[in-house]
Amino acid sequence: VEKSMLSQPARPYYELYEGIAQSQLLAQVINSDQSVVQTINADSPQAIAAELNNYVGSQGVNSTITKSAQLMLDMPELRDLRIVDTPGLNDPVASRSQRTLDFMKQCDVIFVVSPCGQFMNEGDIRLMVNAIQEQSISKIYVIASQADMTMISDVADKNGHAFGPSFDNLRRDMELSLADCLQHSERQVLKQALAGASVILTSSICFTIERKIANDEPLSENETLVLTNLKETYPDAFNSKEQTLASLHQLAGVGSVQASVSEVRELKDAIIKERQLAFKHDQQASVERYLSYLLKKIPEKQQQFEQTSSLSELQSKADSLTQIRNEISTNLNIAYYESFN
Repeated sequence: VEKSMLSQPARPYYELYEGIAQSQLLAQVINSDQSVVQTINADSPQAIAAELNNYVGSQGVNSTITKSAQLMLDMPELRDLRIVDTPGLNDPVASRSQRTLDFMKQCDVIFVVSPCGQFMNEGDIRLMVNAIQEQSISKIYVIASQADMTMISDVADKNGHAFGPSFDNLRRDMELSLADCLQHSERQVLKQALAGASVILTSSICFTIERKIANDEPLSENETLVLTNLKETYPDAFNSKEQTLASLHQLAGVGSVQASVSEVRELKDAIIKERQLAFKHDQQASVERYLSYLLKKIPEKQQQFEQTSSLSELQSKADSLTQIRNEISTNLNIAYYESFN
């Protein structure tokens, strides 16, 4: 069957089949009755990134067959938290977009990362709508990435190349764009989840540049170009090492992200308690619905008995009902116990 002839729902599975056929791990997966786990060891973040590209890159030889990649970091800030970077909904590998949708069912909080240059496109809105529909998401944070690229565009001209006003107005523009998206959204639950939400401006390359300058490490060619553009656009904010580090730190947005993570940590216990109460309520409701169903069936069964003239047939039905009653009793006891434990 040609890929172009496949329906959209079937496309992810066809691409998955193609990727598996080309994977270097295919033989191991076929010959194993459990998940195949690969451990990667590297001496630097750059080496880890290069190795991971074979498993999570859009053209990685094992990307299609990779279910997930776990990165362990010795960072106290992340203790008791699990942060998952999903492929999003616009991944070149369709099966990974489906993986994003499936995984959101397990999430309590999501961070939607959208580049400043294409902030809140249709894919971002669709991602948030899907997240809300799962009804498991307690809070959504919105991050506008690649702020450095937008800061050296017409934003600088509009604000007289003043760094502070340019940064503040860029964030305001992103928040207005978010508000505009919500205003035109028909999803009331989405509006409620994002009511009063602020936009966090970030730049990962500025974070890297800041760290390297602070540690007197050499910059890459691309990092040097970014820093040069910022200095030329905002000379007053980058005329000394101290001011440069402060401006880069502000653009990196790490402090705002860390504050959001701390907030999530504080919400964690409340989220867990709310989930437990919701589960108990659902279990109790299930038991009550089942009991109501049984009460409605009793008159029907009684009428069937009254219409039965054969004693042997009646005895057979009585034995059958006794067995059913015992099974129902067992199931009800289990459901009732689980609803309160």
